[in-house]
Amino acid sequence: MNKQAFSIKPEPAMLQQRHNSDPAEDLWVLVPAKKLAEAKQRLINCLGTEREAFTIAMFKDVIAALNASEEVSRIVVVTGDPQIAAIARQQGILVLEENGSIGLNEAIDLGINEIRKLGGRRIAILPTDIPLLTGAEFDRVVRDYHHQTHRDQDLIGISSCTDRNGTNCLFINTQQSFTLRYGPGSYKLHSDSAEKQEYGPVQLHSITISMDIDEQQDLNALLSYCELNPEFQKTKTWNLLRNINIT
Repeated sequence: MNKQAFSIKPEPAMLQQRHNSDPAEDLWVLVPAKKLAEAKQRLINCLGTEREAFTIAMFKDVIAALNASEEVSRIVVVTGDPQIAAIARQQGILVLEENGSIGLNEAIDLGINEIRKLGGRRIAILPTDIPLLTGAEFDRVVRDYHHQTHRDQDLIGISSCTDRNGTNCLFINTQQSFTLRYGPGSYKLHSDSAEKQEYGPVQLHSITISMDIDEQQDLNALLSYCELNPEFQKTKTWNLLRNINIT
């Protein structure tokens, strides 16, 4: 593994903690973010030149939800995109900058290793494309995980996307030896691996966390959900879609 795969430019604000004083007890959330030029390629036909703005809007909604959470102590973003990195830093978030192009699993692995070095143990991994995430809903999922595990940090928690193909939320411990399998079929791969290693898995369910946006049918589902639930029309994602007349 390339030890120079990412770099950190530490600033006092970036290392802030939000709730607890012990990094080992804190809940760290790791958010991997692709370069904007590479993100959401399957939405080019319906979003055109607004694809990057849409990706940024979703990222901002996810970060806003995590900032509103009562359970989240620290947020870490790993990315190779300077614009995403700048947005995160503006909010005092620790940014791990990728040097060159690395795969998603390697980027997350490197993020986990850095959190481990900083004393972190409890991690939740979330994607950038779940714009209906709220702080209250994430707190509910975290508490459900704790209720089922009784804070047994050896058990992995997992929440799928809508079609139960991908992994939209993964709770792990930095002390575990667990191979990440993000990509096609990752939900089953992660679940099977956790079961084989006797790490669980603890199944977690959330409608809004499951709604990631990769294809036009996902976008249609997002629009329908927001129309039925007007509270989500306050999101930057909805407003971006409204402004470009996608709603």
